[in-house]
Amino acid sequence: MKRFFITLAFILTALTTFAGKAIAQEERFFDVIGEIASGEKCLQSWQVEEASAVADKLLLIARNNPYVCFFAGEVRFYEGNYQESLSFLHEALKDPELAQKGKKFYDFVDKIYQTTSKFKEVKTEHFLFRYLEEKDAILAEYALNTLEKAYTAIGNDLQYFPKKPVLVEVFPDAESFCAISTLTKGEIETSGTVAICLFNRIIITSPRLLPRGVSVA
Repeated sequence: MKRFFITLAFILTALTTFAGKAIAQEERFFDVIGEIASGEKCLQSWQVEEASAVADKLLLIARNNPYVCFFAGEVRFYEGNYQESLSFLHEALKDPELAQKGKKFYDFVDKIYQTTSKFKEVKTEHFLFRYLEEKDAILAEYALNTLEKAYTAIGNDLQYFPKKPVLVEVFPDAESFCAISTLTKGEIETSGTVAICLFNRIIITSPRLLPRGVSVA
C-alpha cells in the first residue's frame, strides 16, 4: 500500500533540527519534542486514544508550535475529524520545512474530505456510521445491529472494548474508496477488496458498486 504519511524518522529528524534552534529560547521544547515522538509511536501502533491525549496536552503547552499542529492534524485525521485535521495541518504548513515535507499528507486528507464532508451520520452507543448516498442509508440499520453484536462478542474474546465509538465509513465510488484505502484500482480488482480496517476506522465500498452486493457467506 502506498503511504502518504510523514514517517516517524522524518518527524524525529525535523524535531532534532527544531530543537537546536529552540534550546537557546526555552528548554521546555525538549518536553514537546519527546511528547510528539511518543505520540507518533502511539499512532504507528494504533493507540489513537493515547495519541489523542498527547495531542491535547501539547496543544495546551505549545499551541503555536508548527510540529504540534502537524501532529494534532494527524491525530484528528485518525479520529475521523477531517475538518479540524485540515485546520491544524494548514497552520503547520506555514512552516517552510513542514510545507515541503507535509503537503502530500495535507493533500491526502483534503481529497478524502471532499467526499466525507457530505456524509450523513448515524450513531449508536459503540459505532459512528457514515454514508453518502441515500440508497446506502438502508445499510445503517442492518450493519449497526450486526456491529453491535460483534462488539460484544469480539470484545469479550479479546477483553478489550474501545472507549470511543468505532468509525465506519461507506465510500460511494471506486475513486474515493481507492483514495482512503491507499490501494490502487488494480490492487482492489485483483484482491477483491470491498472493506478494510485502516486509519482507526472500518472503510467499506458501497455494495451498490458490486453486481451482486457483498457476499457474507
